Amino acid sequence: MTATLHGRTTCCDDGPCTANYMQTVEACDNSIVCVPCAGTVAPSCTDTVLLPCDDGDPCTANDMETVEACDNSIVCVPCAGTVAPSCTSTVLLPCDDGDPCTANDMQTVEACDNSIVCVPCAGTVAPSCTSTIDLPCDDGDPCTTNDIQTVEACDNSIVCIPCAGTAVPSCTDTVNLPCDDGDACTTNDMQTVEACDNSIVCVPCAGVPIDCNNGPTSIVTCDDGNACTINDMQTILDCDGSICVPCSGTVIDCSNGPATTMPCDDGDPNTINDMVTTLDCDGSICVPCMGVPGDCATGATTVQACDDGDACTENDQETVLLSNGAVCVPCAGTAIDCSNGPTSVISCDDGNACTINDVQTILDCDGSVCIPCQGTTIDCSSGPTTVQACDDGNPNTINDVETILDCDGSICVPCMGVTGDCNTAPTTVQACDDGDPCTINDMETILNSDGSICVPCMGDPAPCSTDASCEMQMPCDDGDPCTENDMETILLADGSICVPCAGTAIDCSNGPTTTQACDDGNPNTINDMETILDCDGSICVPCQGVPVDCATGPTTVQACDDGDPCTINDMETILNSDGSICVPCAGDPAPCSTDASCEMQMPCDDGDPCTGNDMETILLSDGSICMPCAGTIIDCASGPTTTQACDDGDPNTFDDQQTILDCDGTICIPCSGTPCNVVAIIQEPLISPACQGLNGGVVLEGTGSSMGANISYTWTINNAVIGTGLTQEVFEDGTYTLLVTDNATGCVSSDDVGIIIPVVDLSSVVEVNGESCPGEGDGSILVDSVSGGAAPYLYALNGGSFGPAAQFGNLSPGAYVVTVQDADGCELVVDVAIPASAPLWLDLGPDQQINLGDSIQLSVETNAMVDTIIWEFDESLSCTDCLEPFVHPANQTAYTVTVVDVNGCVVSDQIVVFVDKREKIYIPNAFSPNEDGVNDSFMIYAGSGVKAVHRFQVFDRWGGAVFSDENFAANDPKHAWDGSYRGEKVNPGVYIYFAEIELADGRIETKSGEVMVLK
Repeated sequence: MTATLHGRTTCCDDGPCTANYMQTVEACDNSIVCVPCAGTVAPSCTDTVLLPCDDGDPCTANDMETVEACDNSIVCVPCAGTVAPSCTSTVLLPCDDGDPCTANDMQTVEACDNSIVCVPCAGTVAPSCTSTIDLPCDDGDPCTTNDIQTVEACDNSIVCIPCAGTAVPSCTDTVNLPCDDGDACTTNDMQTVEACDNSIVCVPCAGVPIDCNNGPTSIVTCDDGNACTINDMQTILDCDGSICVPCSGTVIDCSNGPATTMPCDDGDPNTINDMVTTLDCDGSICVPCMGVPGDCATGATTVQACDDGDACTENDQETVLLSNGAVCVPCAGTAIDCSNGPTSVISCDDGNACTINDVQTILDCDGSVCIPCQGTTIDCSSGPTTVQACDDGNPNTINDVETILDCDGSICVPCMGVTGDCNTAPTTVQACDDGDPCTINDMETILNSDGSICVPCMGDPAPCSTDASCEMQMPCDDGDPCTENDMETILLADGSICVPCAGTAIDCSNGPTTTQACDDGNPNTINDMETILDCDGSICVPCQGVPVDCATGPTTVQACDDGDPCTINDMETILNSDGSICVPCAGDPAPCSTDASCEMQMPCDDGDPCTGNDMETILLSDGSICMPCAGTIIDCASGPTTTQACDDGDPNTFDDQQTILDCDGTICIPCSGTPCNVVAIIQEPLISPACQGLNGGVVLEGTGSSMGANISYTWTINNAVIGTGLTQEVFEDGTYTLLVTDNATGCVSSDDVGIIIPVVDLSSVVEVNGESCPGEGDGSILVDSVSGGAAPYLYALNGGSFGPAAQFGNLSPGAYVVTVQDADGCELVVDVAIPASAPLWLDLGPDQQINLGDSIQLSVETNAMVDTIIWEFDESLSCTDCLEPFVHPANQTAYTVTVVDVNGCVVSDQIVVFVDKREKIYIPNAFSPNEDGVNDSFMIYAGSGVKAVHRFQVFDRWGGAVFSDENFAANDPKHAWDGSYRGEKVNPGVYIYFAEIELADGRIETKSGEVMVLK
């Protein structure tokens, strides 16, 4: 048998994180659980508690988090602490302040994570120039050597002893330079100057004398005093004008000198005009006295061609006297006429309008008419005609016209017209029936001549109710928003209204509606809405709203008890409408000493670096301090210390160190160092007098001084550094110091020695000749004289072998070293430079382009002193020996010029002239020969590339020539067509032209096209 259980619900407890716990048990004895105990899960963080925590940030204190009170597993407010003031607890750490001139660099940082710098890194500045080093430098004086300055060793930026060098003895190192000795009759002037700055002249300027045999000369005009010489010339020395070749000229006589013819008497009574010719310079007779034979009657005569001034004669002749050319028989010729003389056929007008191409033949000499003017007769098929209005006598035609011959008005096409139509002939309007029941008063238009219909039958619209087929229902708008399907009846003929517009009424059940905000008068509802009929706004659904809750309705804050002994002023928020709790009860943190459970001891930093185990008491609720931070004092015996570099004030110690208490820098162990052990020794030098100060100096030895990887050496004179090796060669008198430095310890030792160097005086004069032309490589060097030392002398160039030859030739421009060696082996080294010939340049400029037929002038720019100029021959050059020729090329041409200067140096350049052969011809397509001064003639326009127009013709549309011209230049208005033919202006219209044109390069172009003659 099956038992039936009857259950009931009772209170229970299923755990701390649910509320309203209930279970269902057997109603008979409550011992059997039918539905296990379960409650409603409380909202998270409804009941919370504040607990200590660690937020992982070493720089915060009093870390706290808020958790779910039921099991502390749910974090409501994450762990966070109070940020300690920066640099409350600090630590001193070594650092590098980036300044190489400070030591013991330290910085103070935030102790919690060493990331925040409280006191920036800084070190103790060492006294300037305590530790120095000598470095090479440049004192800006080219006349000193071995320039040295003493600088601060830490960064080389502070100069302790300024840069200075040892002065070079004057004229020890010299160079030969070109100069001008002021004497025009010397060449290759040179002076020897101090090589360092060229300011001190060691050997004054002098040159090699020149005379008529080796110097430049000029041939000039003169007067040798002999009247019977010409082209007198003498040769002079250019530099001073002294005469090299005396003045002399070319002897003249009667064959080549000027002479004078004068009257005389030859003693012959049968001659006239007796004349004698004498040499002007000395009066000697060139042609003896003689006269001319008698007149026409007595003297010899001849018949010769002449011109009698009459164009209509030919073979004109005259008789002249041979002796003096006097006319004995006047000039006369044989008459010519139309039968035997040249004639021309020219245009004319025969007075007959019905002929064309009228011509006549005239005698060229005087224009008399040989053949009278006559032309070719024209008719309707060949002559110009005109179409004009007429009357063909037929009343049923319009636009009657006839064609007549222009020249005499004869009729070519008889008068006739076009038959009339509805647009041009008379018509009649009459009644009709168009068969449309929707029209009345039907009418039509007919052509009177044949009764054909011009306007079809039609009538006016019939009124409403005439016929149902004449009307139609159409949609409309009756103006009432609360009706739909509005319709009206219209007359199809003209759209007039027969039945007015009306529609079917609409309401909330079938019409469009809108839901909108409203106020239902209930303060405990929100989002009140109502529905209205769109057409007139009448209400379909009345206004009503949604009840409010804590998020939307009014609330009240009131006192309560949250059960937490660490809070005060507990408050909660309730919903006014039903009293439900919106914000659970909570209070403000209670102050210190309210309850011991509300406080906690925490590590801290009391700001004193010399205390340890610092602690403070904080209020858990908000982290405020109840008992300030304090710690246990530390000293040198208990606290951390640091050993650091220092200066014990003793220059003979190194690696000075002291121990300090880290927390405040108190000295625990005073500063002390290790004693130095560096030694500097200069050995006594051996000085030989041979060639000292010329070939080398004295070698100073530092042997016996301290040595090792950390040892460095510095040689100085007058506080200027001259070397850094264990040995040093010196070249001048003075006291030299060796400084030996242990770079590992900074210890320094020094030793001094005094030096006096014997001097051997060996000098020379060197002559330099530069390159004559660029690239010739013909420079030379001559050691002109040597003084001092012991002869004989040997010479070497650029470190080569020594020999007795004092001259070196065929040298290219550049720097050379000449070494002179005397018999004792002492050497003198002289630096010289062979100057290059000034570079020659020649520039014709960029390539050019011209139009065919144009010319251009070429221009030579050069720095050469021109003696000869040669253009490579081309027939388009205007000259081949001038600087600025004109060129007129027909094709692309390269022009090359070569210039020879007064020294015989040669330079060349080339330029290409491109020729644009595109034809530049313009022939207009219209003109208006109306004599208004604008576009009155038709001519050919062309650029310089056109040489000539061989033929230019214009034809009418029938092929007849109306204009023709030959062999003329383009752009000439005298060879333009003025729009006339035989003296009369042609009719406006289209004409055909043809032109044959020769271009500058000989090509022949033909052009043809149409030209419009305008009025």
